[in-house]
Amino acid sequence: MRLFDLDAKYLWRRLTIIAYEDIGFGNVELCNAVSQLCRRAALRRKLGERKVGGFLAQALAESRKSRALCDAIAMMESCVIRSNYERRCFEPMDHELVDISCAEGSAMDTIAALRHICGYREVSHGSYRTIARPRPDLMLEVARRLLLTETETELFLSGQGISDSMNIPVPMIARMVRDCPGEERRTIIDSPSKNGILLSAVDAHTRAGKRAFAKLLGKNASLTRFFRIRQSVDPVEAIGAGIFIIEGALVDRCLLFHGDDEIRQTCERNVLEYARIHPDHQDNFLRKLKEAMPDLNQIREGELQ
Repeated sequence: MRLFDLDAKYLWRRLTIIAYEDIGFGNVELCNAVSQLCRRAALRRKLGERKVGGFLAQALAESRKSRALCDAIAMMESCVIRSNYERRCFEPMDHELVDISCAEGSAMDTIAALRHICGYREVSHGSYRTIARPRPDLMLEVARRLLLTETETELFLSGQGISDSMNIPVPMIARMVRDCPGEERRTIIDSPSKNGILLSAVDAHTRAGKRAFAKLLGKNASLTRFFRIRQSVDPVEAIGAGIFIIEGALVDRCLLFHGDDEIRQTCERNVLEYARIHPDHQDNFLRKLKEAMPDLNQIREGELQ
């Protein structure tokens, strides 16, 4: 409701992304309902925008969750050899791309093919260039071949351009969930806060978070030593990647299914490697960062004065 008062237009965009990023296949019906309603301004006004925003936020918070869509797209977009997977998608014929998109082989190859038929752009020097154009016809063929439900198909197609690419892995995750329905895991999350704001929200996506990471380096000797011998690493970027893994993926009611843990681990490894933390040093880095969390949270409190 604070965000609604500050920037209502941005709230609807954020709720859509939250639905894909944190809920996804934990509650497909709710994810799709949020996606549809957040784009229907006239209906929201008729129902009362503040009432709708509060209802959706509460429903998302109380729902079972899955971050598999986020992990699947992040593991590709953070992969240091992403171009190798992308190049493999430039030569195949349309039907071959659909075959790869529907295959039960390498998750990275599957996501690369799905990303290609959904269309994607890259940013260079502040401007975007189109690498692959969207192919709705191929997206529909993938949905048909994998027997996606009507709701899953809507999530896949209607999320294009509004979900920060998290609609792209929908067919792959849908198949994985269908093959193994999975179970729910409940977790008690005790996240410190100040003035009603969770300290974990002061992260790499905020200026206050980046300032806090920089200040942490001056306070924590163990992290300072870690980065001193790794001059090519941007410490603030690396800490942001580590915090994303330690805090960003915490959910209270999580859907577990076969294969989701492998996707999550690949995502985390790729995210850290993209931040130039060598795979051999990642466990050590995350351990040091977890030990530094009391220092970080103290600094975060100061940033929220």
